Amino acid sequence: FSLIIVDMLELFAFPKSEDFSKRANKNALLFVASGVVSLIANTLQQGLFGYVAESLTLRIRTDVFCKLLKMDMAWFDQPENTPGAIATILSNDASIVNGLTGTTIAINVQNFASFVTGMIVAFSGSWQLTLITLSFFPIFLLQGKLQSTNFQGYTSGADTAYKESSSFVAETVNNMKTVASFGREDNIIRSYESRLEIPMKKAIRKGSFAGLA
Repeated sequence: FSLIIVDMLELFAFPKSEDFSKRANKNALLFVASGVVSLIANTLQQGLFGYVAESLTLRIRTDVFCKLLKMDMAWFDQPENTPGAIATILSNDASIVNGLTGTTIAINVQNFASFVTGMIVAFSGSWQLTLITLSFFPIFLLQGKLQSTNFQGYTSGADTAYKESSSFVAETVNNMKTVASFGREDNIIRSYESRLEIPMKKAIRKGSFAGLA
């Protein structure tokens, strides 16, 4: 696309040239052809990577569930292994694997291909300007490292808080008759809101740090 756009801009700079109409028609056809190729390539990319990710997610959830059925009863009595926490693990962890093997890999492959192509085009156009631009890469890498470190810390803390809140909800629903008979709905709501304050504060801190980075 960039090469076609550059050629089109150069063409528009000289609208009275003899081959203006011919080059304009050629670039228009190239735009259409590039759009068709991109449509087919992106469809195949998202479809194939999505199929692989869903297949892996299904296998992980099935294997984890089979493993849970074979655990000792004492394991389920531990506070961190409540039904709500187990359900959260089956849902969230598998979804994370789905994202890593599907969307993330597809984007990384696309970015790598774009980077290699961009470097070839840039060095062929002006290697001096390209070297100057590459000198800023350490700054971009540092910024990316800061963001990834911050996001990883937020994810681990938020997962723990969400597991605890999910366990609390599961226990409340299982004992809803007891909660209603004592009229403790308001206390349950306040307790649930207090458990969600930690991930909310972490999300605000993450957003502020990401904006600065």
